Amino acid sequence: MRRANFLHPCVRMKTSRLRARQIIFAFGLAVLVLGGKRPAVATAVACDSGPGYIVQWGDTLALIARRFGSTHTALAALNGISNPNRILAGQSITLPGGEDCAQSGGAAATHVVRRGETLWRIAAHYGSSVSAFAGTNRLSNPELIYVGQRLSIPGAVASAPAAAGEIFAALHLSTANPEQGRTLSLSLPVAIITNISGTLGAGEILFFSEGEHYYGLVGVDALAVPGSVQLSLHANDGGGASYHYARTLTVVDGSYSYEDIVLSASVTDLLSDPTVTANERQLLADTVSPVTVARYWQGHFQRPAGGGITSDFGTRRSYNGGGYNSYHGGVDFSAQGGTAVRAPAPGRVVLAQRLHVRGNVIIIDHGLGVYSALLHQEQIYVGVGDTVTAGQHIGEIGATGLVTGPHLHWEMYLGGLRVDPMQWTQVALP
Repeated sequence: MRRANFLHPCVRMKTSRLRARQIIFAFGLAVLVLGGKRPAVATAVACDSGPGYIVQWGDTLALIARRFGSTHTALAALNGISNPNRILAGQSITLPGGEDCAQSGGAAATHVVRRGETLWRIAAHYGSSVSAFAGTNRLSNPELIYVGQRLSIPGAVASAPAAAGEIFAALHLSTANPEQGRTLSLSLPVAIITNISGTLGAGEILFFSEGEHYYGLVGVDALAVPGSVQLSLHANDGGGASYHYARTLTVVDGSYSYEDIVLSASVTDLLSDPTVTANERQLLADTVSPVTVARYWQGHFQRPAGGGITSDFGTRRSYNGGGYNSYHGGVDFSAQGGTAVRAPAPGRVVLAQRLHVRGNVIIIDHGLGVYSALLHQEQIYVGVGDTVTAGQHIGEIGATGLVTGPHLHWEMYLGGLRVDPMQWTQVALP
């Protein structure tokens, strides 16, 4: 049962929701599989197709075209891309210029170059030599290979690509009924997959690989309309074959409570002044948007402060008698000024400064697009660039910024979207 409503001391501006950005994490994709591990499964290359390139994070069609001596309009036409400004990390792009057809006896097996690989290591993996790979692929400079390049494996013949049903048979979801404002996690054995991407509705899933699995995290907007939402996944194997998966999930109501907040005329005017609020809002958005290709935390997060919770994440709010069209974007802990503020999980400090509305703020990057923001502190004991551990004393609870009393406001961001921090203290994600 939800706590009773009461006037929340933290004055918040109307929520600005940020769409999650699609990120494909490359650190797991660069792990080389040498003797005794699973072999890369190759697929046949059609005789009428040119070499392929796997889109990396930060790529644009124009950049790819310039890299390979083409134009973005030619690439768009060749790949049936209706909007050249919309390409996805992990997408396979066919490049102009045909490759040789397969040798007699079957199509040549291929290997798609991944980040961190060298031709020497690729050759060693397949029990071949650099000279054999260079000769088969007509490489004038064996030291110059690029991520996404498709290399024919000397003497190997491709096997038939696996069916999408086989690839996604072991997909695990934390729930088929994600709640408003909370985090959905996914896991899938690596098997033959070299990259994976996906969306949940309009939100793009943050995927990374760790050990023998891919893991995905995506937040559900706290104001998402309950009902059906489409989960869509796209994967590629080492031979460049594509696999697609779609499933309908159901977003359920978060059972949030309601608060009525009355603001004075002076505070209302202040919060309505874009010169006061816009820059601060943009600063936070810019700070929590980057995705660090590393995971600093393991297991559960911990509460950053003792004391009771005075206002939950997601609580619907009405200001001065208006509609309940905004929500509380964090969790408030009540405590006396000077009470210790502790890091909820390991990470790196990316912001530590005084802001007008939010007071003294610390933002911690936990890696993989996950951030904690700790607001209204009296004292800050860390600086930008500092590495913190779970439970480390990083500040003191205060009443800085636009507040009516001492408390700590804790926000969590996933891919730029605010999600319920308390879920991360109750469940080890992913």
